[in-house]
Amino acid sequence: MSRKLVTMSPAPVILLGGGLRLLPEGVSSEWSLVSSTAMSDGAIAAHYRRTR
Repeated sequence: MSRKLVTMSPAPVILLGGGLRLLPEGVSSEWSLVSSTAMSDGAIAAHYRRTR
């Protein structure tokens, strides 16, 4: 995976862990923000590119 698009909402969210991992345990990666857009409802759309 070389890029990811993320949408963040201002609504309160509680994360308790669990679910599938994006990367295997022990594997890390660095990401740089390419662009972001604020939506009218307060959400933010962000485009990240993997730093190699």
